[in-house]
Amino acid sequence: MYSDEPVALKFLQELSLDDPLAVLDFRHEIQVMAGLQYTGIAQMHHSGEIGGSPFFELDFIDGLTSAELMRRAKNVESPIRIAIGIRLALGVLRSLVYLHSYRDTTRPGEGIFHLDLSPDNVMCDQQGKVVLIDFGNAAFSGIDGQTRQIEFRGTVQYMSPEQCSQKPLDGRSDLFSLGSLLYEWTTGQQAFDREYDHLLIEDIVSAEFLSPREIVPNYPKILDEIVLKAMEPNPKQRFRDAKDFFFELQSVSDDIGIPVGLLRRIMEEIRSEDENNSSE
Repeated sequence: MYSDEPVALKFLQELSLDDPLAVLDFRHEIQVMAGLQYTGIAQMHHSGEIGGSPFFELDFIDGLTSAELMRRAKNVESPIRIAIGIRLALGVLRSLVYLHSYRDTTRPGEGIFHLDLSPDNVMCDQQGKVVLIDFGNAAFSGIDGQTRQIEFRGTVQYMSPEQCSQKPLDGRSDLFSLGSLLYEWTTGQQAFDREYDHLLIEDIVSAEFLSPREIVPNYPKILDEIVLKAMEPNPKQRFRDAKDFFFELQSVSDDIGIPVGLLRRIMEEIRSEDENNSSE
């Protein structure tokens, strides 16, 4: 059955068709996304081949990546930036709760790990809904609740220490990455910002970064503690799971009094600004 709703198509680049590993990775992404049905995750509708090139069809997200959103909101006052960052993180955490408990009956383990959370892989649509995209690096959990990356892959600035060290991974790797994103969304600075990857990796593994309160005056102490806990270098010292992280952050949101519709209002303001600029 066809729909009038717009869709996005993702193709494997022609230059990658002769690379067996690239083809395998692309088909793996299709396999990961095939069973996912959650409002905070871009839904895949169909996959196939055109002229020998594999592709899949998924939701078209009418909105902005979190990187674009925060650039557009760069001049807002610090409390508003912090509120936006919290609402984005809560949206991501809802999706992670779903992913980390996802059960594929054909596999022994429970859970899917995204393993590439970054500002460009978190989107906000026009209604203010937060949506995760790009599952090219995602992995199914094994029977021991962990997965192992054979290759060094991901967006280095947001990798967990265990990813950088190519150690076994579980859902807490995603929590570290989200902690890095929450840090950036609420402070306007990356936690790890070096020119070369090997220096980034050294900083991540040794937890060499300033606390949010050292960057932003009047940064909420409880939020600072939450970010630092998510970014503990030792996974055992982080939140136990995405649910724990969510409830802690939701409590902060409630205490601050962040309106549920904040992201929708921000998106409406951006859309109105764009419309005004285009009419001038």
